[in-house]
Amino acid sequence: MGKTSGVVLSSVHLPKIYIMGDAIWNDKIKKEIERLHPDFIVINSGGARGPGFEQAAPIIMDEKQTMELIAACGNAK
Repeated sequence: MGKTSGVVLSSVHLPKIYIMGDAIWNDKIKKEIERLHPDFIVINSGGARGPGFEQAAPIIMDEKQTMELIAACGNAK
């Protein structure tokens, strides 16, 4: 559907928080998590699909993609 966005909140002596925009799990997201080493990751999940595109891939992570992210995120919560 297009590019996604995300925000990283960080400060000295505080946890790093990665807030993901609407996104699906892919190698770019995985590499960003590996690069950032966030302490917390906030995602939109639920596997939503656009009206009329119910058979297409989800526009946000579904439960399978969410579990893949959790498995790949190291110690992040």
